[in-house]
Amino acid sequence: MYKSANVSDYGGIDDINDINGSCGCSTQCSANPCSKCQQDCALSCAAQNNLLNAPLPVEWLDFRARLSGEKVRLEWATASEAQNRGFEIERSPDGHAFESVGWVAGRGTTPFPSFYEYEDPLPGAGRFYYRLKQVDYNGSFAYGSMLQIYAPEPGPDFVFDAEKQRLYLQQQNGPERIFVRIQSILGQQIYVRTLEGISAPWSLDLSALPAGTYLLRAGWEGRSTQQVKVIQIH
Repeated sequence: MYKSANVSDYGGIDDINDINGSCGCSTQCSANPCSKCQQDCALSCAAQNNLLNAPLPVEWLDFRARLSGEKVRLEWATASEAQNRGFEIERSPDGHAFESVGWVAGRGTTPFPSFYEYEDPLPGAGRFYYRLKQVDYNGSFAYGSMLQIYAPEPGPDFVFDAEKQRLYLQQQNGPERIFVRIQSILGQQIYVRTLEGISAPWSLDLSALPAGTYLLRAGWEGRSTQQVKVIQIH
C-alpha cells in the first residue's frame, strides 16, 4: 500500500522533465503540455511499474475456519512475508460491518512458509464472517479473503448413567419443547416423548429395557440440531 503522492516514493522518476523515454508522458501531454499533466502521468507510470515489480507483503497459502467446542478456530498460512507486522482478526454478523476481535504478530520478512492460528470465543449461535487484515510495519494494510461459519444453537444436554441405567436431562437452555426418542439399532422405536414446560432435573429409568444397544435422539422441537447418543443396556 502506498500513501504518498510523490513519484520518488513509488521508486519511480524523480525528474518530471526527463520522462519521455520511459513513460512517454511528453507525447501523452502534447495537447496539454502543462507540468500538472506530466506530473500525473509520471506518478501513474512509476506507481504501476513499482507495484508490478515489487514483492507482495504476504503471499497467502491458506485460510480456514472450524468450530472447536465453544470457539471458532482460525488457521492460515503464508508462503512468504515482507515487512509483515501482523494480522488483525475481524468478525462480522452480516459480512459487512466488521469488528476487531484479536491480533497475531507476523514474522516480519521471511522467504519461508509460516503457519498461524487463533481461537475466537463464540458470541452465540448463528452465522459469522471472518477476515484477516494484514498490516505492514509502515502502517499500510490489505485484506485477505472472507470466510463464513455457522454455529448451531446447542441442544438440550442429556447424560446416560450406565451404572444406574438412567437418562438425565442436565441442562436446558432454549425453547421449552424437547423431543426424546429411543430406538433399537434396527430402527425400532422404543420410546417417543415430547417434554414441555419442564426444567432440569429430569430423568428416565431405562433399566426395564431388554439388554442391548440403543440410540438416543433428542433436541428442540422443530429444530434441525439434535443430540445423538449410543446407550448400552445390560
